[in-house]
Amino acid sequence: MFSKIMVLFDFSWPSRRALTCALSLGEAFRSEIVVAHAIGREEARDHPAEMGRFFRTQIEKELQSRKAPGPEKTKAVRIEVRTGRPAETLLEMIDQEKPDLVLAGTHGVTGLTHVFLGSVAERIVRHSSAPVFVVRRSDFPPRAILIPLDWEDDGEESLLLASELRNAFNASVELVQVVEAPTPLSIPPEAAPFLPPFDKEAALREARVRLRTIVSKHPEIPIIEHAAVGQPADEICRMAQQIGADLILMPTQGRKGLPRLLLGSVTEQVVRYAPCHVLTFHPGKFRRG
Repeated sequence: MFSKIMVLFDFSWPSRRALTCALSLGEAFRSEIVVAHAIGREEARDHPAEMGRFFRTQIEKELQSRKAPGPEKTKAVRIEVRTGRPAETLLEMIDQEKPDLVLAGTHGVTGLTHVFLGSVAERIVRHSSAPVFVVRRSDFPPRAILIPLDWEDDGEESLLLASELRNAFNASVELVQVVEAPTPLSIPPEAAPFLPPFDKEAALREARVRLRTIVSKHPEIPIIEHAAVGQPADEICRMAQQIGADLILMPTQGRKGLPRLLLGSVTEQVVRYAPCHVLTFHPGKFRRG
């Protein structure tokens, strides 16, 4: 599933955590690992060749200090250093290398809140043609995987991906179906008198029936089910905290990135505020056959 893994590395402590995760994934899936670094044009203006060699040497030292797995455990560990604007250069590298997974660190202790807008990480998550694993903590591999279900998605791709990760790392898999509760802001005042009262218990029963139906289609995966009522992103993050999830799997809304990412989408909010790692991927990326 992850034949080639790319990790975005800039020598910061978040990118060092991402590198550690990438090396673990590379061993588990026998992947080729590409360590990608972008040198700013100003930084390399006077001596681009020398700067390239310098950063390559520094990355090699990082790999040696971490005892990077050899060819008996991975296909290869390769370093790519290029010059240009970081976000654009890294996105070009992703398009050219076509990795199955990209790992990116985040500086936010509780998410990408203070670095999200205008940051390299934000642009990578929004525009990457490959799935992006947002590395938030140092704990790895994942032991508990949370899959939020959308009412228009049966979770097939997320469960296929979770099954691979479960087999590799002996992780538990948990599903959560959130019923979005109406809020005063979501209901026009003039319409409120004509709407039936929200029946929370009936909504939870419907969610549980849907969960049982989906779980019954995957008898090969032990799955724990959760139903909740509230605002989707809030409930997903709360559930991740409650069960001690290490990883949330989030399909995005578009096949070519996250066009709604900064427009209040559930995915955007989860990527920002989740207490654990988040893996986003485009619909159609992981399918049987």
